[in-house]
Amino acid sequence: MDKVQINANLTLEDWRALRAACARRFRHSESVGSRWLRRLGSLALFVVIVFSTPMLFDGAWALDPKSAIAGGVLFFAAMLINWLLALRHIGPAPDGSFLGPCAYQLDGAGLRSSRGASYSFSAWDAVIDVTRTDKHLFVWIDRFSAYVLPCRYLPDGFAAEQFAEWIASAWAGAPSRSRAVERNERVALAGAQSG
Repeated sequence: MDKVQINANLTLEDWRALRAACARRFRHSESVGSRWLRRLGSLALFVVIVFSTPMLFDGAWALDPKSAIAGGVLFFAAMLINWLLALRHIGPAPDGSFLGPCAYQLDGAGLRSSRGASYSFSAWDAVIDVTRTDKHLFVWIDRFSAYVLPCRYLPDGFAAEQFAEWIASAWAGAPSRSRAVERNERVALAGAQSG
């Protein structure tokens, strides 16, 4: 297998793409039934809190419907504002390990990444998935951890789809890939049984 070298400069756009890809993986890892169960549980908790709060103040269960609606609107508005404020502070540090220059080397053994003072290597049998968008390739080494390969830095002659196929063939040819797949199936099964 040939060696491919990619020199990239990862930006906030690349980090946002990784965050979005992680969110998609999370949504697809959860069944529709469990999503609805989680939402209904949250709604039930909210209803219990709203309808039991008046009991603390006047000892009665009577609740004006307008007050309940106003309380619900204020509660969800506060949650939304809190979420939006938290999103402003979530991101990679400017001098951290994500943003900036990064060199990737892909060959028959696996994928190497080096940036600044850090270096990582993942053998192909450690890869659990390869996904892509129009602008990025993601080589997943854990449920929510991936190498981000921006398509704008792909070597000449490689389109994103071709490069994804090249990575997939390297991954498929890994000598102990079946052990890694079995290990990840066991981890997913254990997670499903515990959650």
